[in-house]
Amino acid sequence: MSRTLKILAGLILSGIFIYFSFRQINLGDVRARGLHFSFGWLLFATTLYSTGVVLRGIRWRMILASSTSITTGAAISLVIIGMSANNILPMRTGEIVRSGILNRQTGLPTLTVLGTILLEKILDTLVLLGLTAIALVLLNQEEAKIFIIGATGLVVLGINLLFVLVNGSISRRILKLLIFLPDRIRALASGVVSRVQSGFGTIESKQIWFKVAALSILIWVLESISYFCVAASMGIFLSITHFTVVTSASNLAIAVPSSAGGIGPFEFFAKESLTFVSDISVTDAAVYAVVLHFLLLAPVSLVGLFLAWIRGLSILRIPSYEREAEHTK
Repeated sequence: MSRTLKILAGLILSGIFIYFSFRQINLGDVRARGLHFSFGWLLFATTLYSTGVVLRGIRWRMILASSTSITTGAAISLVIIGMSANNILPMRTGEIVRSGILNRQTGLPTLTVLGTILLEKILDTLVLLGLTAIALVLLNQEEAKIFIIGATGLVVLGINLLFVLVNGSISRRILKLLIFLPDRIRALASGVVSRVQSGFGTIESKQIWFKVAALSILIWVLESISYFCVAASMGIFLSITHFTVVTSASNLAIAVPSSAGGIGPFEFFAKESLTFVSDISVTDAAVYAVVLHFLLLAPVSLVGLFLAWIRGLSILRIPSYEREAEHTK
């Protein structure tokens, strides 16, 4: 898909979700709300979210440790640059940016790097699904039983999938199937599969697995608390459990490649999940979703652009990174 089509698809998707997010909102009600924000709560929310971002960098360095030497500071920096690119560009291109930069700096194959990032995403998804199931149980939502069962089942399936991905079972089966392809295509496909698989196999000890899993849980717990703090800054006081559901719903919604920063899908699912688990008004939920997303997007985007600039890089030079991502050497 060309870059223009990606941008167009993202804009259309954003437009659809924005329409459904705000079609019931009366601007007069928003003005009448007379919003006043508590700076202290917002500062605490930003601190917690920033801590989570730092922990993402530490986690990624642990995953990469056996494959390449990279400092904790460099790992954190690249994670922020990737997040910034995701916020600015459509189709979650930041993952390609992060992979391309690390490839240029260390020589580690881009597909291997993408494998480590995919491992991150699988872990995040499992944690979010698990936290959603726990939160819904604690909230005692009768109508949420089907979601609890579904989330629990997906976590079990996901853990099994992660196990077979890490031990190479799926890759070996795929490589066996490639025998039916022409030699040239088989060689190319085999290289891609092998390099992506090498990204899954970068964690070599149970101790590191435990630390990575614990960090993944801590990252999302901190983010859930930061969501609570943003609401508290607006005078909305619910339990952190409510915002665990919001955190899971909104972040799972933008996991699929879509618009820049997930604008549209994030607001829609944040609003819908908050009104689902509480009796908050639709207007307050919509305003909260917009304020929350802005606070998540703006700081990390600006910091990421600055970090890219001091490295002499441009996040907007995506075509060169995409070409690098296509190489398997």
